[in-house]
Amino acid sequence: MSDAFIVVGLGYGDEGKGSTVDAITRTTGARLVVRFSGGPQCAHTVVCSDGRWHTFAQFGSGTFAGAKTYLSRFMLVEPFALLNEHEVLAPKVGRSALKDVYIEAGSPVITPFHWLTQRLRAGTKGASCGVGLGELRADQVDNQPVMTAGDLADWDWTKRYFELRRIRERKIEQVLAFGGDASQLEQASLYSILYAYERFAKKVNIVPNGRLREMADGPVVFEGNQGVLLDEIHGSAPFNTWTDTTFRNADRLLDGLGMDVHRVGVVRTYFTRHGAGPFVTEYETGPRHPEPHNATGEWQGVFRQGRFDARAVRYAIDVCGGVDSLAVTHCDRLGDWFTYADGEKGSVFDYDPIYTMSRKALPDLLPKIVGAEVGWLSHGPCAEHKMALVAA
Repeated sequence: MSDAFIVVGLGYGDEGKGSTVDAITRTTGARLVVRFSGGPQCAHTVVCSDGRWHTFAQFGSGTFAGAKTYLSRFMLVEPFALLNEHEVLAPKVGRSALKDVYIEAGSPVITPFHWLTQRLRAGTKGASCGVGLGELRADQVDNQPVMTAGDLADWDWTKRYFELRRIRERKIEQVLAFGGDASQLEQASLYSILYAYERFAKKVNIVPNGRLREMADGPVVFEGNQGVLLDEIHGSAPFNTWTDTTFRNADRLLDGLGMDVHRVGVVRTYFTRHGAGPFVTEYETGPRHPEPHNATGEWQGVFRQGRFDARAVRYAIDVCGGVDSLAVTHCDRLGDWFTYADGEKGSVFDYDPIYTMSRKALPDLLPKIVGAEVGWLSHGPCAEHKMALVAA
């Protein structure tokens, strides 16, 4: 029986999912990383001991370790962004990584009209990732037709032209309805986009839904997106994402495969959040820890830091249905002491007092605080800095 490791973040994102996926891929010899939710808004940074690094958006974070990428039907794909990412990634891996990308036919496609509309709708920084995921998810919720990867593989110029034109017309109507300037959408060339899509479909592997059954011939790592505290159902609206950030989609993909499943929840030793939204344990004086790969984003807004929020982690674990182990990252950012905030049910805005424990006591005491065993401790950015406390 093969192993399946499902990696999700238990915070507001940026917990260290990418580096955890990289480490588990290397440790287990997994040859496949499955993206099971989200879209191109992900920013999962992996640093290699030889100095190479990459912030993965649509490619799986096991790419440096030689794993192929499987974009499931629950992943929203943006072809232009994926090709742009490949231009940056290919020199780092010394090969064309596109041939190692497999996209399920049912994966919805984010078009330029989706991300243009989302940026116009957001208006101000910090209100959106600006990549069009929310606009496409809104179309899905409204039962509007969307393009899929399967449409790009089954190429028919007439069908694709009218599909894309309908999407543009709908988005122009929406932009005008909220008083936006739709000129960029009106001027965009449908033929240029379609030519690019036709070429894209020839460079990647677009496969039928369910191809995972044939490809999962060994350990497989499932890579989640953002964090459970941003989940479309369990997060705090309107400061949440339009996607399921729990284990649910991975469970659906694994149904009937007979794999031994390990559910890994990733947390930092301190909390972080991009942009606006509630952050109970935020440092009053601003960020305290260096962030070489995180900064204020053009659309996400300022990068914020705060104390570890034990109650929020317990909540995230609960709405996920439990985890088998925790991967605790950024232990190297601590001094000798680990400080955390905790609160009883109902004390959302009053976490007092602040608790302190020895950093060396984390593996023994953290499970008592959040109710889950520690499986990995990370003392640096590279896979070599990840120490497994339980057998993988």
